[in-house]
Amino acid sequence: MAEIESESLLGASISALVGGVIGGRLYYIAFSWSQFSGKSWKILCDIRSGGISIYGAILGGVLVAALFCRLSRTSFWKMADIVCMGLLSGQIIGVWGNFFNREAFGEYTDSLFAMGLPMDSVQKSAVTKLMKQHLVTFRDMDYIQVHPLFFYESIWCLLLLLILLLYTWRKKFEGEIFLRYLAGYGLGKCVIEWLRTDKLYIPKTKIPVSLLVSAALFLICGIVATVRRILSKKERRSADAGERSVMPQKRKMMAADWKTFITLIMYRMSSETFLKNWIERERWWLKKIRNQMSRKIQNSQKLLKRQKRKFQSLSKMRKQQKLRRLQKLLNQRIRERRDLPNQLRLSQRLDRMIAKMYK
Repeated sequence: MAEIESESLLGASISALVGGVIGGRLYYIAFSWSQFSGKSWKILCDIRSGGISIYGAILGGVLVAALFCRLSRTSFWKMADIVCMGLLSGQIIGVWGNFFNREAFGEYTDSLFAMGLPMDSVQKSAVTKLMKQHLVTFRDMDYIQVHPLFFYESIWCLLLLLILLLYTWRKKFEGEIFLRYLAGYGLGKCVIEWLRTDKLYIPKTKIPVSLLVSAALFLICGIVATVRRILSKKERRSADAGERSVMPQKRKMMAADWKTFITLIMYRMSSETFLKNWIERERWWLKKIRNQMSRKIQNSQKLLKRQKRKFQSLSKMRKQQKLRRLQKLLNQRIRERRDLPNQLRLSQRLDRMIAKMYK
C-alpha cells in the first residue's frame, strides 16, 4: 500500500481534533442533560468551564477522520495506526489537567498514592460519605484523601504507548494498532471509572456510561483484533503454501529461460557484430607481430655492423670461426624475413575484409 502523505496526515489530525472537541462536548451534554436543560447556547458551547468526555472526543474524532479519509481517498486504518500514537502521547500529558482542576478523582484511600484535596475546592457532588468520615484537618482546613486517578491513567497510557510501539513490528494488518489501543485503553479505563466518584450515568438508571463503554471497547476491539490477526496468519500461510506449489513450475520456466539464454548467446556469437569484433582483434594481433618482426630486423642489422667492426680486428683462425657463426645467424634472419611477407599479405587481406564490412 502506498505511504500516507504528510499533508493528508495533517489534514486528518486537524479534522479529528475539531470533531473530537465537538463530540466530547455533545457526549457530556447528552448524559448530563439535567444540568443543561433550559440553558442558553452560550453555556452549552462554553467548554472553558469543563464538560468534555474522552469517549465522546474519540468517537467524534474517529467519525470526522473517517469522512476525511473517504473524501481524500486514503486508508483510514493506516491513518488510525499512526494517529493513535499521538493521541496516547496527548492523553499522558492532558490527563494532568484533572489534577490542576481538582476533578475526576477517586474514592477515599489511605494508601501510598493517596492525594489530599481541600474540601472547599472540589464539587460537593463528588464528595462521598466515606470521604467525609475520614477528613484530615491541617491548619484549620479540611482535606479529603482520594485516589489520584489522573496519575493512574497517565501511567497506564504511558505503559500502553510503550507496548504498542514494540507491538508495531509484529502487526499483521492495517488498523491492528488502533484496535489494540482501544482495547487496552478500555481495560485501564474500566478500573479508573470504577473508582471514580463523579460518574456519568445513563438517564434514569444507575449504570455508569463510561464504565459500560470501556468494557465494550475492551471486549469488542480485543476480539476483533485477535480474530483478524488469526485470519491474516491463515491467509499468509495459504499464500506461502501456494508459492511452494508453484515452485516446480517456476523451476521449469527458469530452465526454459536458461535454454533461451544459451541459444541467444550462440546466435550472438554467429552474428555480424561478433565477427567484426573478432576480425578487429586479429588485426590488432597481426599488427603487433609485424612491429615485433621489424624491431628484430633492425636489431639484427645493428648487430651485423658491430660484428663487422670486430671481424676486421681478428686473426685468420678467429675470422673463420666468426664467419661460421655469422653464417648461421644470417640464415636464421633470412628465414624470418621470408616469413614476414606472408604476415604482411595476411594483414592486408584482413584490412580489405574489414573495409568491405564497414561500407
